[in-house]
Amino acid sequence: MEQTVARPEAGEFAPFYANYINLVPARPLLPQFQLNMDKTLELLAHLPLEAGNFAYAEGKWSIKELVQHCIDTEQIMLYRALRFVRNDGQALAGFDEDAYVAALNLEQRKLSELLVDWQSLRQFSQRFFLHLRAEDWLKRGVASGKTCSVRALAYIILGHESHHRNILEERYLPYV
Repeated sequence: MEQTVARPEAGEFAPFYANYINLVPARPLLPQFQLNMDKTLELLAHLPLEAGNFAYAEGKWSIKELVQHCIDTEQIMLYRALRFVRNDGQALAGFDEDAYVAALNLEQRKLSELLVDWQSLRQFSQRFFLHLRAEDWLKRGVASGKTCSVRALAYIILGHESHHRNILEERYLPYV
């Protein structure tokens, strides 16, 4: 049964995340996990094999690096949500997205494999959020030195994906 998950309010997330949260449409939240993934897969699923290594400019991430960044970010946000839901009072560290990408070894990975990984993670994320109680969505914790709610983390996951899908459409795909 779909429960209503209101858009997070200021104070439930670091201001940096407002742009991501604003990208999430005002409609039931949980179905958007699958709708977002469907849009992203539609965009990327039919690219030629060599397109995964394409970067639109010197020093910019390749398509495979961007996809892995989205996977990493979703895993981290989901982990934060798990810790907050379980009432873990420990402050959680931030992460350096550029250092994460620099540590990747994607030469032997196909874009199609990364997309399968992302789909699996997305299914897990959707099931995790599906089974939360109403009070769980409002639980908060500290990550990267800022307070964040569980519902904000769900919105951040979706908005972050939308942000990067927009970048793919605007800066990558016209040149692939």
